[in-house]
Amino acid sequence: MNDFGEYVASWHDLFTLTGTAAVTLLGLLFVALSLRMDIRKQSENSYRKRMTSQNLTSFLTVFMISCYFLIPDADPQGIAIAIVATTAIPLLNVVRSIGAYHREPAVSREMFVWYAVIQPACYVAAILGALALGRWEDRALSAMLTVMFFLLIIPTQNAWNLVATPEDPSA
Repeated sequence: MNDFGEYVASWHDLFTLTGTAAVTLLGLLFVALSLRMDIRKQSENSYRKRMTSQNLTSFLTVFMISCYFLIPDADPQGIAIAIVATTAIPLLNVVRSIGAYHREPAVSREMFVWYAVIQPACYVAAILGALALGRWEDRALSAMLTVMFFLLIIPTQNAWNLVATPEDPSA
């Protein structure tokens, strides 16, 4: 096993934990959506549909990145390429959503910051972390895990708000 493989192997349990958390939270997102079918049906909830889609993407991104780091004898450049490929499309989708969030009166300032600022910043940080990983810099794994934690926290918060928010805003 090469130095990189040994170093990543020492983080094995943490990547297993983040991948498992992502898949579990993805399942809970589907439960939350089942409880709030009105969100998928009402056209005035387009911003919530967009957020839910971003949440799904965040959980899948964390799961996939976790899987990349669990590949035996993977090289840093291969993982870096996979991470860039995995995060580039979600980044473009999030950037396309920024204008829609800004125009939507139902999107609070807090929600805007989480979805239009922090989430895109996480994807940019993932790409930068992948580039550092490709050069086999030690701090790259810490950066990737920080990004992954944020990509788990943001949609978890939204899934909670999805279930906790009354169906009728006047209620």
